[in-house]
Amino acid sequence: MVDRTTDICPWLDGEIADSRWMDRDGGAQVAPHELCTKLVEAALSAGASLRIGAVEGIEKSGGDASMSVSAVVIDGERSACCAIDYNQQ
Repeated sequence: MVDRTTDICPWLDGEIADSRWMDRDGGAQVAPHELCTKLVEAALSAGASLRIGAVEGIEKSGGDASMSVSAVVIDGERSACCAIDYNQQ
């Protein structure tokens, strides 16, 4: 069982006391880094862009009822946008 677990979860250090399925009815356990990497790759292939940097501000447009973010200032550069996903690290 340990060999199978380390095949599935290579980040484990090998000191595994026990392993078993969490949900035999179809639930999934994922590696967070692999999941995030695949999601970013899929978004990029669908036309999204990835900017890594320090967000210094946002520009808003619309009135109170329809307020939306129209641009983000990243490392001093304005980047127009139609959708934002924010991840604070």
